Amino acid sequence: MERFPDPLTLLDFAIISQTYRSFNMILHDLGLKLPKEQIKLVERESRCVAISIALARLSPAMIWKAPAFIINNYSKDAQDSWQPLFEELNAWLTRMEASVRDTNDAEKFVQLIKQALEEFGALFYERFLIFIIPSVVTDIKLSRSVKKAVGKENATGIKESLLRALPFRTALQNKALVKMAQAAVVNGKDSAVFKEEFERFLEEYGDRSSLNMTPLLGMPTWREKPEIIHELVDTLLSDTNLLNSEESFKNQEADYEAAKKQIEKRLKPGAYLQFQKVLERARNEVIVREESSFLMEKLTACMRRMAMKLGSLLVNQSVINEAGDVFFLFLEELGPVAEGKLDIKERIEKRKKSFAKVYAAHEKGVHWMISTGSFPVFETKKKTREDGKDASDSMWGSAASNGVYEGPVCIVRSPAEFNKLKKGDVLVSSYTSPAWTPLFRVASAVVTERGSAISHAAIIAREYGIPAVVAIENVTNVLRDGQRIRVDGTKGVVTLLN
Repeated sequence: MERFPDPLTLLDFAIISQTYRSFNMILHDLGLKLPKEQIKLVERESRCVAISIALARLSPAMIWKAPAFIINNYSKDAQDSWQPLFEELNAWLTRMEASVRDTNDAEKFVQLIKQALEEFGALFYERFLIFIIPSVVTDIKLSRSVKKAVGKENATGIKESLLRALPFRTALQNKALVKMAQAAVVNGKDSAVFKEEFERFLEEYGDRSSLNMTPLLGMPTWREKPEIIHELVDTLLSDTNLLNSEESFKNQEADYEAAKKQIEKRLKPGAYLQFQKVLERARNEVIVREESSFLMEKLTACMRRMAMKLGSLLVNQSVINEAGDVFFLFLEELGPVAEGKLDIKERIEKRKKSFAKVYAAHEKGVHWMISTGSFPVFETKKKTREDGKDASDSMWGSAASNGVYEGPVCIVRSPAEFNKLKKGDVLVSSYTSPAWTPLFRVASAVVTERGSAISHAAIIAREYGIPAVVAIENVTNVLRDGQRIRVDGTKGVVTLLN
């Protein structure tokens, strides 16, 4: 529910199935027993589509398979393992982009899309294999070293500082965005200099999803919705202090160096040397993990272009009314539709109307898995204070990034509202995704309805050193713009001050 917060089109389920099967392959490698039917889609009479996901089960095979799998993978260096996959992903992109250009037959395009999805699933599995065990082991080692040096109470904050000042992909993206905003200040947004920077940014980052945390076939990219980038630039232009990316990076670097010195003072030389090796590995893993995610977005965007071109070919055959209608077909329907064996127009219109209703519920805070009946409506236990007493002015979530901040609420529900956020505001949203990252330069704290310690909001808040609390149900409807709140990212509580 956290990974896919926005409603899915029918063709999106094809990519969900591939990613889910890839993850299940890892579970199978660990010895778990997989269900015969992992994912089942149910189209109701209203043309609303629900998804049923069967869970893997514990199995005696885990006794020998899990240890063997962990031993075979834990010592691998993610950075070394990443290079061959990096080359494989880029080769895939080159090959598939050429196929998109050279294919103009609808039936051949269907086969190309199915092939691309199968290969995407295999590449996704390879990515999981590289990072899942080594990253967990490295994180455990780093946490132990930090706790040993500074104690349990201080460990979380120090560890966060140790993973700052990293040149990972999203940080590089933000630098490019700041450079573009600087060009707007000096030359104006109508200048050739700004337009050149804008095109350069689109060329590099245009395949990022405009909405979701995870890129999907039915989601437009930044290249298709460049107005989102303009909104981000305007947000940065609201305060010229936000354009000093070098100062921001230097502050993060100083925080990182100070944390390292604290560890060095408290560990013996031999232990500190081992700590440095683990830290370097942990930092490298963050960088390559982000880079791999960025490339998987490019693969998804490529498949989206395939689907859009297929849609255009089907429009030319008068099989569907507009290219985007292709996203309201199941994968198994693409072949019969391309062959002219399936009259689908009326069904597509009903599906689009049903999707609009699901989206309307989504805009009111109802997750699509609940509105479609994929997941039962459930009651969550109200979180209480650690002393056992409840406080009507307090909302409890999950601690995501250390620190305490008091300031005004700014509720941002979509990219169209990015320019609402001002320096010093508390960003309050349902969730955040890579498209939202530049807002973390503006916000002084973050609160989200969904998320966990490894969600986008948590990771980026820690990188920028601002408090964050996630997983507070319905917070965007409980709070109002302008209200002053206290965000305690250490304890995971948000307190209404007025």
